[in-house]
Amino acid sequence: MIVMAFVRISVTKAITIIQDRGRLLCISNSDGYGRGMSSVRLLSVDLQNEFARPGGRLFRPRDCVNFLTDVVFPAAQSRQWPLYEIVSDYRDPAKPPEEWSCVPGSWAGTSLVPRDLLAGEPWVKATPSPAWTHPGDADSAGFSDWLTSTVGSPGPDCEVVVVGLMLEVCVLSTLQELTYRGYRPKILFEGVDTGSGDIEQKKLLFDALFPFWATPIHWNELS
Repeated sequence: MIVMAFVRISVTKAITIIQDRGRLLCISNSDGYGRGMSSVRLLSVDLQNEFARPGGRLFRPRDCVNFLTDVVFPAAQSRQWPLYEIVSDYRDPAKPPEEWSCVPGSWAGTSLVPRDLLAGEPWVKATPSPAWTHPGDADSAGFSDWLTSTVGSPGPDCEVVVVGLMLEVCVLSTLQELTYRGYRPKILFEGVDTGSGDIEQKKLLFDALFPFWATPIHWNELS
């Protein structure tokens, strides 16, 4: 269980201490709490039961899930950071229904992102890339329009911080599509995980893939 505590040092200074089962995850400086971060926009990718909860077909234990639900999302609510979401619908007509995953309306397709935190309707994709809304049918313009109307146009005042699953597949594809459209996304280290959930694999991918597709940041830099 992740425990987050705010410790007041003085009238103007505080620190945030985050622990998981007694293990210190990070200490962040909360000076000027909530100020100067109004441009932050969180973009969650595939945080659905299929990937994130026991019983899901693609579930593996991944540290980022509890960190997002217990730390990041409550912080986003208190700091009024807009939260947007991309989810998957993997119903492939070429496959039998029993092989489908993330079916809308099903438990597996349900998102862990609280609906009341969303600042716009989710974008639903059919492949790892959000530019594809149906198998074999790209909707690149549609994704661009969704980004502009919800997240906002790319620019220095649009700080997109990407979180979710899985780092080497759908998260990476999302970062690539954002970059192609002129965004300069950031990726939260504690807010993503690989398919295996292995921390060393995540570190290796961060070193190998970034900062070409995104700027890596840690929670203490954001909070």
